[in-house]
Amino acid sequence: MGDEPGPPLKKRRGGVQQRLQASALENAPSTSKLATHLLEEFALGKKPPQECQRLASLAVKDMTAAGVLLENIPVDLRKLSELGSGGRHLNNCYRDIMRMTCKIPSIPMPFSVNIPTKQGDETAGILLPHVMFASMYHHYRAAFGQYIMPGGEDALQEFWTTGKRMPQLANHPILRRANFEARCVPIALHGDEVPTVGRGKVWCKLSLLLSWFSVMAVGVPTLQAMNLIWAHAPQCAVEGPDGTVAVFMRIMKWSFSALFAGTWPRRDWRGVAYEPGSADANRAGEPLADGYFACLIGLCGDLDYCAKFLGHPRWSSHSEPCGLCRATFRGPLTWLNFSENAPWEGTQWTPETWARRPIRSTCPLFEMPGFTSIAVLPDYMHNKYLGYAQYLFGSVFWLLCFVHMAAAPLQNLRTLANFIMSFQNRHRPQHGERYPARTLRKLTMFVKKRDFPKLRGKAGQIRGLGDAMIAMWKRYGDLHTRDGIRIKLLLELSLQCDEILDSHSPADGYWALPPPNAAELVRKQRLLGQLYVQLSESYAAQEVRVFNMSAKLHYCLHSALWADKLHPHLAWCWRGEDLMGRISTLISSCVSGRTDVSATLKAAEKYGLACHYMWSAADGPRRLEGR
Repeated sequence: MGDEPGPPLKKRRGGVQQRLQASALENAPSTSKLATHLLEEFALGKKPPQECQRLASLAVKDMTAAGVLLENIPVDLRKLSELGSGGRHLNNCYRDIMRMTCKIPSIPMPFSVNIPTKQGDETAGILLPHVMFASMYHHYRAAFGQYIMPGGEDALQEFWTTGKRMPQLANHPILRRANFEARCVPIALHGDEVPTVGRGKVWCKLSLLLSWFSVMAVGVPTLQAMNLIWAHAPQCAVEGPDGTVAVFMRIMKWSFSALFAGTWPRRDWRGVAYEPGSADANRAGEPLADGYFACLIGLCGDLDYCAKFLGHPRWSSHSEPCGLCRATFRGPLTWLNFSENAPWEGTQWTPETWARRPIRSTCPLFEMPGFTSIAVLPDYMHNKYLGYAQYLFGSVFWLLCFVHMAAAPLQNLRTLANFIMSFQNRHRPQHGERYPARTLRKLTMFVKKRDFPKLRGKAGQIRGLGDAMIAMWKRYGDLHTRDGIRIKLLLELSLQCDEILDSHSPADGYWALPPPNAAELVRKQRLLGQLYVQLSESYAAQEVRVFNMSAKLHYCLHSALWADKLHPHLAWCWRGEDLMGRISTLISSCVSGRTDVSATLKAAEKYGLACHYMWSAADGPRRLEGR
C-alpha cells in the first residue's frame, strides 16, 4: 500500500519568515567583489574551499553586526558562507561550491576521456581548444575580442600579410581558403614539464602541461592569453603508438582540425559518428564562431620538450641536432659555419621535403594536412637567454675571476657583483630585468665541476645583464689581445640583436621585422656566431674550457632567418613559463587523495570556473547563477 502512487504533494509556501527570506534573496545585490575574489582564488588553487567558506562567513557576520540587513548582503557571499552546512561539515565544501557554480551555463566543461596509463585506463579531463574557442566567442564576446582577436579583422589581415609567407605554411590548405586573412586566427600550442608535487624537493613529480594561445594576443596578461588544455604526469604515461601522449595528441589533432574547419565535428576523436539525436549530433556541421576559425601555425616549447614529446631531433646530438635543417656538428654541413650561404642552409626542410623523409616524427599532430615538424618554432628565450648567453656570460665571469683580475677568485667575484649593482642602479637595464647581483657571492653561480662555465639566473635576469656585461668587460677585461677584443664585440653584438628586436616589437604593431631590419639582424647573428666559434676554438687550443658550443646558437640564427615573416618574440615562451608556475599551484591543490590522472579532471573543472571569471572581467561582473 505504501508503494501506491498518491496525489502530487502540494508545494509549501512556508511561513512569513520563510517568504520574507526568499524575497530578500531575490532583491539582494547579486554579486560581491569579495565573493568573486574568493571564487577566483579557489578556482586557481590558491585557496581551499574551506578557507573561502570561513572568510565569507566572517564577512557576513561582520556585515550583520554592523547593522546591514539580510536583504542587502550580496547573494553570492551568503551562498559561500553556507558551504558545508555553514561550516559544520567542511568536507562537503568542495562539493557544495561546485554545485553552486555548475549553474553557470557558459563555463567550458572538460572533455572526459579514458586514456591509457601504467595503472590501466583512467578518466582524464581535457579542455578542448575548439570548445574553448566557441565558448569564448558566444558567451564572452568582449574577452574573445581582447584575448583572441585584439585589433579585429584589420589586425588579422595585417598579420597574414607577412605570416602567410612562413616556411611551414608553404602549400598549406589555408592559402586556398577564401578571405582567410580576415577570418582566420593564428594560434600556437605550448608545452613543457612543470613540478606539481613536492615543488622545490629532490623527489618532486613533474607534469606535462599543454596550453594554446592566439598569436595575436600581444600585451595580454598570461592567464588571459594562455588557455590550459591538459596536464599529465609523465611517470604514469605508457609509451608507444597507442600510449598516453599519443592518444592525447590524436585528440588534439581532432580538436585543431575542427578549429581549422570552423565547424563542430561530425565524428568523435576516434572517427565514430555521433549518436543521432545527441547534443553533439545536433550541432555537427554548425559554425563554431560565425565563420571565424583558427589555424595552428606553430608548436612552442624548449628543445627538451620538443625532442621528448614531439619527436624532434635531440639538440645535443652531433649527427642530427636540428629539426629545421640537415645540419650536423662536424663535417660539410656543420652548423658551426655561420657564414652567408653556408652549405647547411641549402638543406632547410620544407613541407614537401619533410614529407618525403623516410624517418620522421610519428606525432599525430603532423598527420594534419599541411602541418609538419618544421612548424616547431625556435624559442628565442630558451635558445638565447637560457641557452648560449648563459655560457657566454659564465665564461666572461670565469675569465675575469680566474685570469684577468689580480685578487683571489672569490674576492674578484664580489668586486664584479658590486660593479653590476652600482651599474644597474645608475643605468636601468635596457632589456629584461635587474640581475640579483647579491646572489653573486659564491663561485658556484657560474663554475661547474665537470662542465663549461654557465651563469645561473632566470631568463629575464640574463637578458637584463647585456649592457652591464659590456661595461664590466671594458673595466676589468683585456682589450689589447685578439680574444679580448672578440669578447667585447661578441657582447656588443648580443645586445644589438636585442635592440633590433625590441625596436620593432609586436607590442608596437610589428608582426615581423621590416626587411632591412631583418637583414641587419641576420648579419649580426652571423657575426655573433662566427665570433663565438672563434673564441671557443681559440681557448680550446689553450686548453681552457670556456665558451661551450651549443646548438641553441644555431637555432637563434633560424629565428633570425624567419624574422621577416614572423617576429621571434611571437614564438618565445615567456608567458608559457609563467602559466606553468600558476597551473602548478592549481594542480597541487587537486592531487590530495587522488591519482595523478584523476587530479587532472578536478583541475580542469576548477580551471573552467577560473576562465569564467577571467573572461567575464572583460565585459563586467555577472550573476553567480548565470548570464
